[in-house]
Amino acid sequence: MMYARKKILVVDDDYGMQVFLTDFLSGDGYTVFSCGDGMSALEAFNKHNFDLLLTDIKLPRMDGIELIQKVRKVNPDTIILAMTGNATLESARKALQEGVYDYIYKPFNTYDIKTSIKNAFERSKLTRENTRLKELITILKVSNALNASSDLKHLLRTVLELSVSHTDALKGMLAIFDRDGESIKIKVSAGIDMEGSEYDEEIKDVFLLAHEQNAPVLVTYHKDNHPLQDEVVFRGDVQPLGMKKNEEMLIVPLRIKNNGLGIFMITRDTEIDNFSKGDLEYLLITANQAAVSIENTKLVKNIKKSYLSTIQSLALILEAKSPYTKGHSEKVTQVAMEIARKLNLSSQEIEVLIKGASLHDIGKIGISESLLNKPGKLTKEEFEIIKQHPIIGDEVLTPISFLEDIRPIVRHHHERMDGKGYPDQVMAKEISLYERIVVVADAYEAMSSDRPYRKGLKREEIIKEFENNAGTQFDENIVEVLLEMMRDGEDSL
Repeated sequence: MMYARKKILVVDDDYGMQVFLTDFLSGDGYTVFSCGDGMSALEAFNKHNFDLLLTDIKLPRMDGIELIQKVRKVNPDTIILAMTGNATLESARKALQEGVYDYIYKPFNTYDIKTSIKNAFERSKLTRENTRLKELITILKVSNALNASSDLKHLLRTVLELSVSHTDALKGMLAIFDRDGESIKIKVSAGIDMEGSEYDEEIKDVFLLAHEQNAPVLVTYHKDNHPLQDEVVFRGDVQPLGMKKNEEMLIVPLRIKNNGLGIFMITRDTEIDNFSKGDLEYLLITANQAAVSIENTKLVKNIKKSYLSTIQSLALILEAKSPYTKGHSEKVTQVAMEIARKLNLSSQEIEVLIKGASLHDIGKIGISESLLNKPGKLTKEEFEIIKQHPIIGDEVLTPISFLEDIRPIVRHHHERMDGKGYPDQVMAKEISLYERIVVVADAYEAMSSDRPYRKGLKREEIIKEFENNAGTQFDENIVEVLLEMMRDGEDSL
């Protein structure tokens, strides 16, 4: 598989330093561009998408601190490293306040610069992964709110409050169109007492703009180099609800297909930060959820299925990153389902088992890919990290009430009948039938598949493993069913 090379922009008024860093970093596997002043660097950023900016603080035409501030406006996710040969405490403080990953003092050696860049990319990756996980959990909390309440107003208030908190907004409101589709009334609000009231003409104007164009609208006095400049319709000529110069208002429509249901709005203090693409994406997802619930609160069952599918897709995406684990959960689910049928479980019991088996490894989202795909034997410390994935999976599913019945399957799929499993070392009497089935199905799939450190076992070897460990690691009855299926040549095995 081919991977795109990371793109770095080097900014230094010393041409010799530009050449040195360009040659050195290019040799280290990066695509490198360089320029000698702040204005040229900003022009380059407006044309290209760089992963990392390596800039001197003292620059002609625009100093490094101002360049960093403007680059943050263009792309808040850019990794930034600052260099200087005559640092002051004040310049270092300002650089760090602007989110600089590291501060490098000249003269430096090649090891220093190489290590700083490597560490910055690794920290950025970890930050993005943590952010994605937090966003997933927040969205799942919204899902939980949508599923837990039949009271529309309570439901919308919960969704709004979660959204205001997640996006660090000053205030927000959720408004619904009346049946005639012409007037709008605020259903719930946060940070501003507007419930039940109608709007002034300016706010109605921008709300209708979002509705008519079916697009997000941003009301702001600071359009230049805004992070959402290609994502929204800008309005800078209105001042709805007494909006101040240091505020901006993000509005997204609530729609079901071609039917406009209402408006979702939040505001932010621009002196702290502008709305980001992540904020917009989150608000669009949440607005879509709210619209579905407004249209028909009886669609709870469909919403549950949708989120289960989303999480299952997440698990499949996680597995697909490695050729050794691709399709693992699907195979475990198929084997578990066949065992359940042999045991004459009911359709409802099989449905619970299928959900649990398909998500049993969801906790691996919290384990690094390098560790999951390590070709050699794990160290004791690495194995302890791997052993955390059932706990992480349980925690990921905790906010989702309709998946409460499968959490024990996710948490206990590595437990043993003799109490020597992990993470809780529970004994046989504490391990449910669902969990016992998934333990066996998971072990079977692992044994029969290739792994980075070994080839898959032969059928005779797998049978021997189960026979030797029945009653200690595995439930004897479940093993008996599986071995019968293997000897009969079941299609699923």
